[in-house]
Amino acid sequence: MNDHSNYTDYSSFSLHIMHTVLILDTRINELKLILKEGYIKEEYKEHLKNRIERLIKTRIELIYSLLDMQKLIREDGFEYGDLKRIL
Repeated sequence: MNDHSNYTDYSSFSLHIMHTVLILDTRINELKLILKEGYIKEEYKEHLKNRIERLIKTRIELIYSLLDMQKLIREDGFEYGDLKRIL
């Protein structure tokens, strides 16, 4: 028999990750707007582009970690929900 005692922790953890992804989305959009509207000096634009790229990579890694966690939970026989649909 499977032990489902930690699923509340999985749920809390996944909600925390989704919240972090939303924060990253907001920050990425803010930085893209700053870059697009020219609110930054020319010498800092390349640094800002690199920063945006790193934030996007972090966001993708977090989403993949959620999907991996979902797969592990399903393999354990617990139907968690479709995180892909949420994201």
